[in-house]
Amino acid sequence: MWKKIVGTWTLRRNQTTAGLLPDARKKLVFAVPWDRSNDNPDSQKFVNEAANLWGTGFVSPITATTYDATKVLVHALESMKNAQTNDQTNDSIRKNLIDILGGQEFKVNGVTGPIQFHPERKKGRGDRREVGANPVVTFVRVVNCNSQDNFSPVSSPRPSCS
Repeated sequence: MWKKIVGTWTLRRNQTTAGLLPDARKKLVFAVPWDRSNDNPDSQKFVNEAANLWGTGFVSPITATTYDATKVLVHALESMKNAQTNDQTNDSIRKNLIDILGGQEFKVNGVTGPIQFHPERKKGRGDRREVGANPVVTFVRVVNCNSQDNFSPVSSPRPSCS
């Protein structure tokens, strides 16, 4: 019998888990790019600000990763603006942007954790690097909170019902 069933993060919804038998719920794990229970201070600040702004505590991984992607581009464009000259072509601007993103010194603290990329010239070019002990993927499990399914990081010893 299977010990764990791993699902894609796009299936991480209460509608997905609602029809499952209790034994299947216990075995289901989702790989997600971010979870709102992340203990990163930037992540918690983002969740609180989103709750105040939108009036909801629900913030999806799509929202968090989109926020981070925007933050990365703003940071890279600001870095590029400082070194820009008037005679640059669109191709040279794109190349400069790629060089900045792949540079060893480029780092942005996002809600999903620290963000750095592998240099273009190396294997895995453009992929996000894991920085220190911060994995790019978080695994969450289904937990029952007040008769409703919720999700909590697998690494947490006690399930979170926040």
